[in-house]
Amino acid sequence: MDLNLHTLRRGEQAIDLSKTEWDLLEFLLRHPKQTLTRQAILDYVWSYDCTVRPDLVDVYVSYLRKKLNLPGMADPIMTVRGVGYRLDIDHA
Repeated sequence: MDLNLHTLRRGEQAIDLSKTEWDLLEFLLRHPKQTLTRQAILDYVWSYDCTVRPDLVDVYVSYLRKKLNLPGMADPIMTVRGVGYRLDIDHA
């Protein structure tokens, strides 16, 4: 993820993200191997909108997974049941 150029690559594959997907991935990358609660993710990604429901985090994690899960590569986003999500780059 190149923050200056606003580009993302996984392996040799360029990946296009929406602004919300970008913000979510950036937050996860800034906290590698740390379990982030849905509320913490909401506060960072949707700080401008206090009416957003927590299940929207799950929806956007699903969108992000679909884009990041390339053939032959493991899912880098781990679900921590009842808590939230963790980015595990070593796992990927």
